[in-house]
Amino acid sequence: TKTDGYTVIAAGPTPLTYTVSNANDSGPGSLRQALLDANAHAATDTIVFDIPGPAPHVITLLSPLPGIDDPVVIDAAPAGACAAGVAPTVEIDGVNTVEHGLFVAAAGTTIRGLAITRFRSVESAGIFIATGVGSVVECSYLGLAPDGVTVKGNYDGLRIGGAYTNTIGGETAAVRNVISGNLRNGVLIMGPLSVEGSVGLNVVKGNFIGTDATGTLDRGNAAQGVQIIRSGGNMIGGSVAARNVISGNGGEGVRIDGATATGNVVQGNYIGTSASGSADLGNSASGVYIRRAPQNSVISNVVSGNDGFAGIAICGNLEFCGGGDVEGVPGVDPSNAAGNVIQGNIVGRSADGSVALGNTGRGVSIDGAPNTTVGGSIPAEGNVISANSVGVVVFNPPASGNLIRMNSIYDNTGLGVDLGGDGVTFNDGGDADAGPNDFQNFPVLDSALIAGGDTTVSGSLDSTADTTFVIDFYASDSCDPSGHGEGQTWLGSVTATTNASGSVSFSQPFHVTLTDGNAVTALATSPGSSTSEFSACVTARTP
Repeated sequence: TKTDGYTVIAAGPTPLTYTVSNANDSGPGSLRQALLDANAHAATDTIVFDIPGPAPHVITLLSPLPGIDDPVVIDAAPAGACAAGVAPTVEIDGVNTVEHGLFVAAAGTTIRGLAITRFRSVESAGIFIATGVGSVVECSYLGLAPDGVTVKGNYDGLRIGGAYTNTIGGETAAVRNVISGNLRNGVLIMGPLSVEGSVGLNVVKGNFIGTDATGTLDRGNAAQGVQIIRSGGNMIGGSVAARNVISGNGGEGVRIDGATATGNVVQGNYIGTSASGSADLGNSASGVYIRRAPQNSVISNVVSGNDGFAGIAICGNLEFCGGGDVEGVPGVDPSNAAGNVIQGNIVGRSADGSVALGNTGRGVSIDGAPNTTVGGSIPAEGNVISANSVGVVVFNPPASGNLIRMNSIYDNTGLGVDLGGDGVTFNDGGDADAGPNDFQNFPVLDSALIAGGDTTVSGSLDSTADTTFVIDFYASDSCDPSGHGEGQTWLGSVTATTNASGSVSFSQPFHVTLTDGNAVTALATSPGSSTSEFSACVTARTP
């Protein structure tokens, strides 16, 4: 309205607080009635709990709760605030009902301090954030009783579909969610089939997913810890404070699937270990599995103790990927999982590197996917890949252009890098063969001589004519039984250009003093970023 030339804007409705005072399914003082009242009042209201008697208070539903159609804060945390080590005192039990526990269809909703259990009908979830933006779930147990140990799983713990910029958890122990014991996924972020990529930018941080409330016991979700389907730009983890523990699950720790599942970041998590990062609490399948999803990043995680075919698996256009020595089976999705980045991870050891917690399969598996970066061009981007069956394996077309540099790869049972998954692939004249990483020839080393504080490595490379390659040199305590090494410590690199016959020789000093008996190896990387297998070892010696 206007008064004397001024515009007066009427204030919106005043937010109200509704108190749940009993554990009844319905009626005055019930959670159901509070939700109905909050939906009917156009403001961001608050629902609090003041139920008499000893906790925990179990609200056993007889029918689905009303959906949340208007923003609301559901605050069951004691004194209205999450606190580290304080378990939920209110449990919503869906054993007698179907549908979801809490169905969120309003932006800016907050759910705090609840245990939500036994919403088990197919495709249901403890919490389903269906639409809207900016909702928050914190200090809640989804799939465990308030004791933080007893499994009372939902179908999915938490599902996001058609919603974005939601935050699950936080960066302190106080706001951590425990999402465990569910019949399918812990967290499912899923875009609708009709509009791929329509959800994203969600953050899942600081949670225990697949463990008990202490982060030490296996209470795994039966399928994936976190699954992202057709959704881009999501962050799983982040800083050290945002670390999730994603362990003990029956499927993959984290699975990313679909051509529009791009730009997701999995960073800083413990995947397959206890909360301390020191004990094996592996997921039953791979730690991280990216299938037909391009340009995602797996950064600075501990991925150890997992029992699938790889700690980190990148799978292209394949229906079946990477099991054992069986080749992948081509699929119908045109995406080939190109351009994923794996940097700064510990794959197969404890968080401090002191204990071998190998993944049962390979450390990193690249199956039918091109242009993956494993490591990078500077040492800080390298991964530690140790105590697995094979360090890095690349196989099946179109798996070329996969760069493997600056990593510390050691103490794996098989090869450090295996092109084709079948052991050493020997060099061919002129390097004309095709295959994984174009079956790039590896360097041939002649000597590694220690003198005057330097180690000089000499050898040659036979490959494509008139082409410049990067050759990286590594040292390890000993050579593998195959005679072809791994590479624990990066010594340095040179660029080398082949002549018209495809050959180039090198003799490169490095200002590092090795110990007599150390094994020295090398990798060659083409201009197209295809990295070879490790060379045969030479033994460092003092002349």
